[in-house]
Amino acid sequence: MNDKLFIAKKVKVGFNKRADTYTGKLGYVIGHDGKKWRKEPSWEGWREKFQTPEAWEIEKKKQYEQSIKSYEQNIEHYKGYGASYIQHVKTQEEQLQKFKDNYAGFVPNTYSSKWSNDESINPVEFDNIPTSGFVLNRKAGGGSRGWDARATYCRVWDPRDFEFEISIPNLLFILQETTSTKGKGLEGDFVYSWDGKDLVLLPCGCEEYKKSAGFTKLQGEKIGVKDLIEGCSYKTKREEDLIYLGKLNWYTMQYVKPTDKDKDKYGRRMSKYNMPQEVKTTKSYIFYNEKQSPGYRFVVVSGLVNLATRNSDVPVSNYAELMEEFSKQKEASAPVRLEATPTKINFDEDKCVLDPKNDHHGHLPGSYYLKEGDKYVQYNLYVKKDHEYKNTLGVRDYSASVYVYKGIQYWPNQIIEFKNGQLIRTRHESNNQRESVTTKAKLEAKGFVKLELVTESGTKFNVENY
Repeated sequence: MNDKLFIAKKVKVGFNKRADTYTGKLGYVIGHDGKKWRKEPSWEGWREKFQTPEAWEIEKKKQYEQSIKSYEQNIEHYKGYGASYIQHVKTQEEQLQKFKDNYAGFVPNTYSSKWSNDESINPVEFDNIPTSGFVLNRKAGGGSRGWDARATYCRVWDPRDFEFEISIPNLLFILQETTSTKGKGLEGDFVYSWDGKDLVLLPCGCEEYKKSAGFTKLQGEKIGVKDLIEGCSYKTKREEDLIYLGKLNWYTMQYVKPTDKDKDKYGRRMSKYNMPQEVKTTKSYIFYNEKQSPGYRFVVVSGLVNLATRNSDVPVSNYAELMEEFSKQKEASAPVRLEATPTKINFDEDKCVLDPKNDHHGHLPGSYYLKEGDKYVQYNLYVKKDHEYKNTLGVRDYSASVYVYKGIQYWPNQIIEFKNGQLIRTRHESNNQRESVTTKAKLEAKGFVKLELVTESGTKFNVENY
């Protein structure tokens, strides 16, 4: 069972009338998080709503008149079929007369409106304090294998005289932590809690209750900008410990909003795959999470709503080392130039990723670029081994036919350029631009390069990883 359950201070229960319950009504429980009632729109749509006698009479009269109109339309419809439908007409007229004579016995349909004239259906609110006397009642749902099958639940009687439903995992957890006595119900105190949107009846004697109480307390805490101290540790509302580094520049590649010219150019094919990307700079609150894997330890917090408390007023001793580590991240400094390095294409079998269905075909892993004007264009290299032999030095080698793809349908390659201090990344407009190269020498003569991006800190990154 999750130990990060939210325990609301107040709960509210709405009802539906159900003949298969002990109390005659089934409850739907929601909690207040200090600002609003969680899941209230869903709750409102589910529950039945009490209407005053005056409003009930207006709805009854409205539906009564609609029913009479429906009978009259049916009669006129049958009359249109001539003498063969005379009996149908008489039957409808008799039913209409009986209906008109029994207004007092007419019961309006309230399924869609969920109206009720039973005042006991009104919602109830109460403090969510530890309470004893809950009783396991019966199974609900399950048993159907259709596409709309309802999951299995367990109905529980609340000593405040209503029934509600809990999940089977919740039931198993309760039976693990407490005892159910025949005729007396569940032993111990319980509170209502929520795992995300799911209701959980939580025993107060378990370890999860203690941890969830601490988790719930954090939800009401908050940290302001004035409470931020560089190098200090903070706890989030998800009970994560983060070290605040400062409000720093954060550089990321983002899709550029398409212009009218772009839309005219690409038409229906306009998507993020052919939209240009540029480096965007934002001033963000940067935190460090040492429990994350390398490469994901620096966390951007756009707002402070998820911070709960400050763990200490004393900065951590390794703050300088954390800042140095941050400076080496690709998001920490602005790109300044592209650096192209000639790359040797390796045809060794362990380097060539072969097609599992044909060991004479495969592709060369990695990215290959050729300079075209001021831009660098990415290529994919696919290999077909013709035959294997030993060269003049006695080293195993093989001739190969290499298909050089500038762009294929399901693998849109990139065009990289660095202009006006900005890295710009776009996609090829057309696909299947293939060229066949019959020897390795001719392939290497084309001058493929490895392309890296150099940032202000001097750190180099592969352009695909930026």
